[in-house]
Amino acid sequence: MAKSQKWKDYFDKWGNRCYILAKDFVNQKSEADKTTIILELPNTDKAGVLATFLNDFKDKNINLTKIQNRPYKDRSDFSFWFFVEFEGYFMDKDIQEATAPYQPYIKWLGSYAKSL
Repeated sequence: MAKSQKWKDYFDKWGNRCYILAKDFVNQKSEADKTTIILELPNTDKAGVLATFLNDFKDKNINLTKIQNRPYKDRSDFSFWFFVEFEGYFMDKDIQEATAPYQPYIKWLGSYAKSL
C-alpha cells in the first residue's frame, strides 16, 4: 500500500481536528456545532453556584457535552474555573440568552462543527 493511501485511510477512519489560533477569527455556522468556553464564576466555594448556571442551560434545552473543573493556581481557597463544551453555535439565540447573566465570567474559545 502506498504511503499516501495509508494517510488517507487513517484520516477516513479517525478524522482530522484542526485548530486555528487567532484573536478575531469566527467560524461560519454549520448544521451541527459545538461551542467551548472557560467559565470563571465568582464564589465557587459556595453551594449552588454551578447548579444555577447549569439550570439556565437546561431551561433553554442546550445539551452540555463536557464540563471539567480546575482549581485556580495561587489561591488558598477552594475556588474553581470550568471548561464547558455544549451543542450549538455561540450566536444562537438560546445560547446568548442562557449565557447573558454570565458574560463577565465567560471566555469564549469558539464554535466549531462537531464530528460525525
